[in-house]
Amino acid sequence: MWKKIGSLTLLLASFAAMAQAPGSEEKSSAKDENLKVRVDWGKVVRPVDPLAYAVNCPDCLDPACSKKPELLKALATVTEGGKPLIRLSGWGMVTQGFGETWLNADGTWNGPKIKDALTPLVQAKYKLMINILSGPGGEQDPLEPGAMANLAASLVKIVNVDYHLGVKYWEIPNEREHVLTASQMAAMFSRASAAMKAVDSTILVGGPAMESIDSDYIGEVVKQSLPQIDFVTVHTYGGDGKQSDAASYSSAIEAVRQVHALRDRLTSITQGKHIPIFVDEYNIGWDSTPKIADNAGAVYFSIIQSGVIEAGGNVSAVWDFSPSHNMSIVDKDGNLYPSANIFTLMNRYFYGDEVAATSSDPAAIRAYAVQSVSAHSVMLSNLGDSPLTVNLEFSSWKPKGINEYQISAAGYKELGRRKWPEVQWQGIKLPAKSVTILVAQ
Repeated sequence: MWKKIGSLTLLLASFAAMAQAPGSEEKSSAKDENLKVRVDWGKVVRPVDPLAYAVNCPDCLDPACSKKPELLKALATVTEGGKPLIRLSGWGMVTQGFGETWLNADGTWNGPKIKDALTPLVQAKYKLMINILSGPGGEQDPLEPGAMANLAASLVKIVNVDYHLGVKYWEIPNEREHVLTASQMAAMFSRASAAMKAVDSTILVGGPAMESIDSDYIGEVVKQSLPQIDFVTVHTYGGDGKQSDAASYSSAIEAVRQVHALRDRLTSITQGKHIPIFVDEYNIGWDSTPKIADNAGAVYFSIIQSGVIEAGGNVSAVWDFSPSHNMSIVDKDGNLYPSANIFTLMNRYFYGDEVAATSSDPAAIRAYAVQSVSAHSVMLSNLGDSPLTVNLEFSSWKPKGINEYQISAAGYKELGRRKWPEVQWQGIKLPAKSVTILVAQ
């Protein structure tokens, strides 16, 4: 997890927030009565990755937690039965003294404990990704290529050969770009990935789990580690949790722009081979903040989750989903906070094909639409401090009615069903700083 950044990055982020933050220096120009969102159901933009709307679960590393009914029930709720990726990552994994520690005191893996932690998740048919953060030295580990290769390969053997748990996705390392140059990272990654695939040729290995979205660094890693790298992973956070909501949203929009730039860079490097992009750690703050649980967090999540897909990325995974953590989207008993309902709804209704959705004022309202065989779904995010009414226009397909769900300062509400002509006449009312999801059928 990204806990701190340099002073230069903070300065640049401050300038970016002042220059771009919706609702601050640059006000929306559209009047309420002129706001329109147009969705063309006949214009497919791209398919949505089946792993798309994912979560991190540090608690899932701990066998005392991964088998708890409250965790499994909440995880099933936010993922709708295991559709997206579940990322298992936490520094406690390679640090002694934690329930989630997978290493013995001598630096070898604790096979029985790992089996106990993973078995309930595998039995529930979750699509897991294991992040091997570093070696036994934890955050201070220099990640020597040979040692990392042996450590990673031995874990793959325990999980997929000895215990037949079938984990397909693996990630190395975690936020080690301050320790390794791009060339050093590529050398470490290539050697470890080759060793892991020698144990199980069916797995996919990605990285470098960078704490930012730096196209230059990642581009060099990919260029020097092909064909061993199967996907790239990056992180982004909105700030320390004390920043304004407008600055958070501006940060999310900038992160989406960076994903787009990364996609362009990867396309130019790989000459046609598609390398998936996972933004597999993100949150509105890198420290605990009430915004993670409320409507402000939901708006931030909506920008990242939809924006990653729109920018040509594949997966986003919120940090985190662990009842014992103070940055979780669920409480200590596993009950969903209001913001967490966005994951349930998106995992239920937003797989299929993204279609063209345009807002007459994207600085005020962001729109995202996905169609499948069972549903046509639209997400509307109001980034501003005032309620707005949006006129919704559909082309190429007309529904009979719309089911409406909303996360706002009033919490999470299921607003029921309205007939399509009524929606056209009256518009969609969006509270300040809210996410509204419409499911048309």
